[in-house]
Amino acid sequence: MRLPTPRQWTAIALTAVALPALTITAWPLIPFLADLLPEELPLGRILRGLFFAAVLVAAAVLVRSQAHGVSVWLGWLILTAWAVAIAVVAGIVLLVWLILGS
Repeated sequence: MRLPTPRQWTAIALTAVALPALTITAWPLIPFLADLLPEELPLGRILRGLFFAAVLVAAAVLVRSQAHGVSVWLGWLILTAWAVAIAVVAGIVLLVWLILGS
């Protein structure tokens, strides 16, 4: 096993600092936003569906990359980045719609 490069160590250190800081900053917003959701919205089912869809996409990419003996194709990475971006925008739109609707 190779040791991480200095650039990778920097990324690890920044992630180790930024992720807890972001969690501490965003944590008070979660109960506030949860109270704004309507009662009949199946939020748990929606989140489980998104999680399992992401797992299926990751599994398909891994199987495809291992079957051909090559690394992950750049197109898959770009497609995944677009899918994540669309999901984030859809989530933001849904959140704004729920906040302004209430």
